[in-house]
Amino acid sequence: MGLASETEVMMVLDLSDRYPEVKKELEKIGLALEKYAKDHAVPAPPSAKAHLIEWVDSQPDHPVFPTLSAEKSIRVWHKFTATLSPPPDYENLHLSRLDQEAEIETYVVWAKKGIPPETHSDTLESFLVLEGNCTCYIGETITHMSPGDFMEIPLHIEHFVEVTSVIPLKVILQKKRAA
Repeated sequence: MGLASETEVMMVLDLSDRYPEVKKELEKIGLALEKYAKDHAVPAPPSAKAHLIEWVDSQPDHPVFPTLSAEKSIRVWHKFTATLSPPPDYENLHLSRLDQEAEIETYVVWAKKGIPPETHSDTLESFLVLEGNCTCYIGETITHMSPGDFMEIPLHIEHFVEVTSVIPLKVILQKKRAA
């Protein structure tokens, strides 16, 4: 319902992963809330459908994704990714493309263990941590990251990411062609 902070949500998710009884109780609460909502639902007025269709038709074809930067809030990105989730059986990495413009590709990435070493000579990468924690190794530099942290990866330097949280790492990744 939006009353918990991001840290509190992460703590509850971590506890539900570690303790089956917590997970079971959260499922029971979710079902009870769903039942309550159905039992107390108020029908929409007849004009609502027409107004909703008019509003949808007035919207752009797809959302405009902002360029990642250290100043951007993760709240913006949570809105874009709230309905997305990786397949339940993914092994380590799952990428889902959000957008592809002429110069920038935007993905949401989930990693259970980490992202293997790579080096780029023609692509600038940046990422914003949405969920989980990780350690990012860029050449000789080691940076510990948590939700809200932003990183730009320089060209020609090997880098890799190690997930350090119990929950999978979830990041927004943008790739931009180097000039």
